[in-house]
Amino acid sequence: RDALDAAATAAAASVAASPVPAPVADAAPRSRLTTAPVVALPAPPAPRRKPDSEALAAVGAAAASGVAPAGASAETQRVVLEQIEAIRALKLRAADAEAAASAATREAAHLAATCRHAEEERDSLMARLEKQVASTAARGGGAQTAGEESAVAQVTAVAQSTIARLQDLVADKNRALTRAQQAMTDLRADAMEKQAEDRATIEELNELLFKQNQREIAAMRSAAAFGPESSAVSGGEPSKSGGVASAQITQRRGGKSGGRFADLSRDDLVAMIDEKEVAVEALTMKYEQQRARHEAAEARLQEAADLRVGEANRVVAQASRATGAATSAKVLETLVSRLKTQLASKEKRIAQLKDAVRELEKKLGDALTRSADVAARAAGTVSERVAARAGDDNRAAVLAEKLRRAQDALARLEARERDWNEEKRALLKEKREKRREPSRRDSAVASRASPRVVADGAASPDA
Repeated sequence: RDALDAAATAAAASVAASPVPAPVADAAPRSRLTTAPVVALPAPPAPRRKPDSEALAAVGAAAASGVAPAGASAETQRVVLEQIEAIRALKLRAADAEAAASAATREAAHLAATCRHAEEERDSLMARLEKQVASTAARGGGAQTAGEESAVAQVTAVAQSTIARLQDLVADKNRALTRAQQAMTDLRADAMEKQAEDRATIEELNELLFKQNQREIAAMRSAAAFGPESSAVSGGEPSKSGGVASAQITQRRGGKSGGRFADLSRDDLVAMIDEKEVAVEALTMKYEQQRARHEAAEARLQEAADLRVGEANRVVAQASRATGAATSAKVLETLVSRLKTQLASKEKRIAQLKDAVRELEKKLGDALTRSADVAARAAGTVSERVAARAGDDNRAAVLAEKLRRAQDALARLEARERDWNEEKRALLKEKREKRREPSRRDSAVASRASPRVVADGAASPDA
């Protein structure tokens, strides 16, 4: 390459007078480089002819010896000039390639800067669009550009989806409320059915008491319709002392010859008293069983009502949070009024049941009193007859036995009266507790609903 450069320099010095078209070709690319900001890569070099080795050797020898190739042959000069031209063309193409590479680098940097600027402009446009959408939403309308309209459309779509979701939630809560109302309806139907059953049971008990009273009256009438006592029943003529005692008893009774059961024998009277006591105990047991069933049914109904009321309150609270303050207030007021009505009806039914229980207690007390009177009279008659037959010696024992039986009957009656008083106090206490429960529920519901009502009032003064 050094030999060729030296030969090219010598040839250029020797042919300096002759014009070479290469500089013109050199100026044109440089003008293109200065005018065009982006220059395409140059075409690949044309295939060169294979140089003559002898000519190259001669040129190299001449350059090495410092002799000008003036005396060289024409073929040698032509080959040397072609090689020089090829080298120059290669240098120009290399310069063009370097210029194109630098231009491409600058263009890439410019494109990168443009991309960054576009990204920054996009970010600024997005921020400005968000601000403008927010201001437009705050103002409630106005002229909008295409970007603003698209943003508003997106916001509207999101709002519509949110509204649809809230509507689905409200529909679910409405369905839950409908289920709660259906449950309350079923509970009301069950309560009415229980009330009908209780009424039928009370009527059956009344009918049973009436029939029992009728049987007792018929038995008393049949006992009163018996004839005078025969000698077989008395066991012979009474003694003188027995006659005197009978006369004294008759005088104390106002001159009457005997009571309603004076003509009955002692065994009949004892059997009648036992039968009455068994009937009274059976009625008492039935009454206790029926009252226990009533209390269990009332407790079960009250528990179910409390559960239903709690479920309804929870459903109402959820529905009120989902649908808004105004709708929730209306639903809450409606449900509270409905629950108050249901509680009032239940209290009325409980009062009716308590009245029925008191009526049954009164009838049972009357029946017990009548039975006790009958037993006392029968016992008195038997004791008097035994005293009349036994004489004055056994009169004190008979009177003591009569007193003991009367005291036992009185003790039983006092014990039953105490039991009834305790039951009455328990019923009154339960009634007071049940009367306090609605007020506590109302206060609890009001305390839960008051923060939402206050918040809604602060948010919308017109409402």
